[in-house]
Parts: sequence; structure tokens; C-alpha cells
Amino acid sequence: MSEVLLRAVNVSKRFGGLFAVDSIDLDLHHAEIHAVIGPNGAGKTTFLATLAGDLKATTGKVLVMGKDVTGASVEARTRLGVGRTYQRSAIIGGFSAIDMVRLAAFRHKASLAGMLAPLAANASVSELARSALARVGLADRAEIVADMLSHGEKRRLEIAAVLALEPKILLLDEPLAGLGADESRHVVALVENLKRTCAIMLIEHDIDTVFAVADRITVLDNGRVIASGTPAAVRENAVVQQAYLGLADQP
Repeated sequence: MSEVLLRAVNVSKRFGGLFAVDSIDLDLHHAEIHAVIGPNGAGKTTFLATLAGDLKATTGKVLVMGKDVTGASVEARTRLGVGRTYQRSAIIGGFSAIDMVRLAAFRHKASLAGMLAPLAANASVSELARSALARVGLADRAEIVADMLSHGEKRRLEIAAVLALEPKILLLDEPLAGLGADESRHVVALVENLKRTCAIMLIEHDIDTVFAVADRITVLDNGRVIASGTPAAVRENAVVQQAYLGLADQP
């Protein structure tokens, strides 16, 4: 088994008297795609937010490469190699694609002296940004204003901005949301390619895609894990079939 890069140990998140996430144990290994699925309201995005640091776990621990980051900020986790995308678009209006990725790279790479120079004049930042755009297939769209990109291109641009942080762990929250078939294929191919260098946690409602690309799947219902394992094992799980209507019928 490959190295564990991210580990949740008995993680819970409570809002008042409601447990949105309840006692979850989960490992994410190098060079794997671990999908987290479940009905709406199952706690998927809340769980991902506790891993990224956007929300603090009520109980339990989050470990990044063995380091306890339970109380650490998003920025501290980013420095350790955790990158996250969001359900809602993070496109910055009026910025070109390259400048949006430069901004992410700047936060990650720029020295104190470099902060006084324009983004485009920072050679290391520009190189990192162009490399990230190339990885997502947007090298030829670098100078296009981000608002003018297609929805699928915007999704890939958001991933490029995260790649500029040089992550070892990618937390992807519904990257296919709102995409057509062709755009979805581009993003799926990108995710499969990124698996070679990153550990990927994927939240996605497209069950066909999940079963096609995931190495392991964890199923949540009402904030709790009801099944976890290989796609084949999860597909055959009777509890999953009952809780997650239609899962057993997917090809």
C-alpha cells in the first residue's frame, strides 16, 4: 500500500446539536483517487472543509503526512501541500487566466522583496503559472480574460490555480458540476492524469464517473460512513443500495 498523505481520525463536525459529520475515519494514499459520495446533505462538503481547514473539527484529528493539523489554518495546511477547489466558481472577474494563476503562485512563491514587483515581472511566479496552465490544457488560453472562458475551462483554470500551490493532496469538490459531456471528459482526463503526482479526494455526484476513476470509495449518509472500499465492493453493498437509491443499477 502506498504512503498515507492525509488521514482523518474519528472526525466529527457539529453545528449546535446537529452532527453534520459524525466520527469519520478515512485515509488518502499517494497516487490514488478516493471518492466520497452520498445523498444530498450527507456531509460530504462539510467533511472536506474540515480536512482543508475551512472548518474546525469538533472532535477527532486531521493528519497531513503524519503531522497533526487539526488546529491549523488553511494557509498552514496549504504550505504542507493541501490544495482545495470549491463547488462555487472562484474565478476573479477581469483577470486573465494567466494572472489568476499568477496570483495563486505569488502567494505561494514570492519572497518579501518580490512582493513589491508586478506579478508579470516575477519570473518564478510566471513560470509556475504557465506550467500549471499547461497541465490543465489551457496554455493557449493564458491571455484570455477568465470571464470569457467556457464553464469547463473555468473549472480547469480553478484547478490550475490550485496546482500553482504545488500540492501533494488535492481536494476536489464536484469538479464536474454543470459541465456538458465534452467538458466533463476533459476534466475527468485531467483528474486521472493528476493522480500520478497527487493524492486526490473527489466529491462528485456523477456516479458513472466515480466508479470509472476511483480507486476507493467512501459512502456517507447522515454524516456517517456506511461503506468504504473498492468500487466493486461498494457497488455490491446492500446498505449502500438502500441508502443511495439507484447506485446498484449503475452500469
